[in-house]
Amino acid sequence: MNARKQTLSLVLGGASLAVGVVIAWRYPEPTRSIVLCIAGVAVFLCGRHFGLSRASTNSVEPDSRIPGLEELGISGVYSTTTAEIGQVNQRIGDARQIRVLAATAEMLFRNVRAALVKAIAQGCCVTVLLATAKSELVRDLDQMEIAAGRPPDARPVHKGITEARHLLLDFLREAATQLPGDQRHRLGQIFVGHFRTQFRGSMLLCDDDWVRWTPHFPPARGDQRPSFLAEGESSRLRQLCDRHFTAVKQVSNPSELGLDDKEASGDAPMPDDATDA
Repeated sequence: MNARKQTLSLVLGGASLAVGVVIAWRYPEPTRSIVLCIAGVAVFLCGRHFGLSRASTNSVEPDSRIPGLEELGISGVYSTTTAEIGQVNQRIGDARQIRVLAATAEMLFRNVRAALVKAIAQGCCVTVLLATAKSELVRDLDQMEIAAGRPPDARPVHKGITEARHLLLDFLREAATQLPGDQRHRLGQIFVGHFRTQFRGSMLLCDDDWVRWTPHFPPARGDQRPSFLAEGESSRLRQLCDRHFTAVKQVSNPSELGLDDKEASGDAPMPDDATDA
């Protein structure tokens, strides 16, 4: 769209200038100067109206706008984590491997439920690393949100972690119902680990060529934070996220959720034995 605007601006601006020169040539001074000034103003207005100015463009072109974006492999920048949820759902639904690192991830799971169930039914392996509910990290997050004016009826961070595990178990069971009994062996797997360390990021990785990275700005929650998409195995941002996820996984002790687990009904306690870091 911006390229079309710039092309139209150049055409109209050039036409205005050409017509002005032709008309001005036929008149003596000072009429000639007045006509040329009018033509110049017309060219300027065309540029302003049709977005010739770089400051008026809405899209970011990594190769020409901001140095480093192309090397990082960034393909999209969004003002909130829900702004690009359609693309996220598409990637999740087609993924063979999904990795999630977040404090709770509850909102993400609610926004991608159908896509995640589809992926699990197709044999996708899902690994999720969440904060430990009874950790200093979670207590600090809750305190910051309360100090910032969190509504009394808002869900505390530790309850969001519990709900995230329940949702994952629900997804696993729902995916199992989509497969005939003799095809249950095709069902994907879900592994969940819990960390205590505050040295961790928030990210969603699909396969080995796509990541959505979300910076931390406590007390802001996921839907209030910007997000960055990066694509390609050679993307430096994706590689950094991949290494970071692996490092946090080593101190999170993930274990597999099973169809017979009782956590969805609240009968099992939340694990609180993640390795500190």
